Amino acid sequence: MPIKKIILSVINLAGIILLWLLFFVFLYIFHQAATASFTEYPTFAIPSLVSLVVFPVITFFRLRSIWKKK
Repeated sequence: MPIKKIILSVINLAGIILLWLLFFVFLYIFHQAATASFTEYPTFAIPSLVSLVVFPVITFFRLRSIWKKK
């Protein structure tokens, strides 16, 4: 396997790991917003809910693109 493909695979996997770290940050924010009783609930909850759907979809397509290259 050429060095360029190895480097690109490592970058893709690092991107996926960072994406999931961000996913858990949003999950934590959503949990805090859901358990708190303040008026900014929709401000925090809507982006967090969107991230719960979007991040796994992005991860699936990124992993699929990595697997198709091999």
